[in-house]
Amino acid sequence: NESDIRVIDLATRRISTLITGGTNTYPSWSPDGKRIAFRRMVNESNSEVFVANADGSDAHNITNHPTFDGWPAWSPDGTRIAFASNRNSSYQIFIMKPDGSDVKLLANTEGRATAPAWSPDGTRIYFPICRNVDFGSDCEIYAAPVH
Repeated sequence: NESDIRVIDLATRRISTLITGGTNTYPSWSPDGKRIAFRRMVNESNSEVFVANADGSDAHNITNHPTFDGWPAWSPDGTRIAFASNRNSSYQIFIMKPDGSDVKLLANTEGRATAPAWSPDGTRIYFPICRNVDFGSDCEIYAAPVH
C-alpha cells in the first residue's frame, strides 16, 4: 500500500521519484517551486502533512498531530498552507505557516470539508463539503475568506 511521489520532465519524458517510503499523496508545489507539501500516512489512524525540498530531500512532518491531516495547498504567495484535518472530530479546513506553526481553523462547517484550493489573489479558500459518509454524495462547494 505504498505510493511514491514522482515528477515527469515533459521535454525528456524522464520520470524522477521525489518522495518514497510509505503512502504519500496529495502533492502541492510551493509557488516558487522550491518545496513540495504532501500527505503521508503514518499509520491506519494518522496521516500528516509533510514538506520537502523540490528534490525530495529534507522531508519533515509539519502538522505532527494524532489525527488525519491532509490535502495541503500552498497559498499563492507561499506564506501559508491550507489543509484538511479531523482534529475537531469532523474534517475542517485549517491554515498554517509552512513550518507548521500558527495553525488556525478557517471555517467551522457541518460535514466533511476537504481539498482546499486558494483563490489566485489568496483572499479566499474554496473547498467541498460532503454531508453524507460516502465520498461524492451530497456535496457542495464553499468559499471562506482568509484573514
